[in-house]
Amino acid sequence: MITYDLSGRVALVTGGSKGIGYAIARKLARAGTHIAIVSRHESEAKRAAESLSSLDVKAIGISGDVSIVADIRRIISRVIDTFNRLDILINNAGIAIRTPAVEVTEQIWDTIVGTNLKGMFFCAQCAAQQMMKQNGGIIINISSIQAIVAQRNQAPYAASKGGIVMVTKVLALEWADYNIRVNAIAPGSIRTDLNREYLAKTENLQKNLSLIPLKRIGDPDDIAGMAVFLCSDDAAYVTGATVVVDGGWTIE
Repeated sequence: MITYDLSGRVALVTGGSKGIGYAIARKLARAGTHIAIVSRHESEAKRAAESLSSLDVKAIGISGDVSIVADIRRIISRVIDTFNRLDILINNAGIAIRTPAVEVTEQIWDTIVGTNLKGMFFCAQCAAQQMMKQNGGIIINISSIQAIVAQRNQAPYAASKGGIVMVTKVLALEWADYNIRVNAIAPGSIRTDLNREYLAKTENLQKNLSLIPLKRIGDPDDIAGMAVFLCSDDAAYVTGATVVVDGGWTIE
């Protein structure tokens, strides 16, 4: 196992109190990164931050809704006030509401796209404004293989995750002059709270497994390992990329 040293860096992880976000935050903390965890629920953010503090890094929990730009600005200000810098942004906050396309309401569309795509963009924008002052930074946006392959009942989710892939490319292009690297990770089927109910049904689990050459559902740590690599100097020449981590689902 490769161990990276990211000592002294500061990372902000949205949706970081559980699942993929917490796994990334924990692995970054083990590499020496100070962490700010964002969750819509203050108690969950603080509980996650407290658990990371045991890894000999400074960690804080912040409540906020990334679909609200005023919240994003408040969150970034809190991070700068606390740590005096921001080196890494993990745009992980996301929501999925499985609904047949013909039944999608304006509210469902706005909720999903507002969190997954709008939230991602404005978090990146606010973080980049600080990173430009520092002449460098790393932004990782969590997309999905649903940006690549279609699944039923996921039209707004697929739209938001596909949008993340293209926005990632644009931001990488625009911000390269400031030494800011922007990449995306597209997870496949991962055991998280977001899809626990879906995977609890045997027919859904078996269907997913039949599409995965490695024949297992992914773990949040599978995504966290890739995220830490992209944050490391070993990935210093990688920007604008979307890295698929899906057990082979999208090979064909």
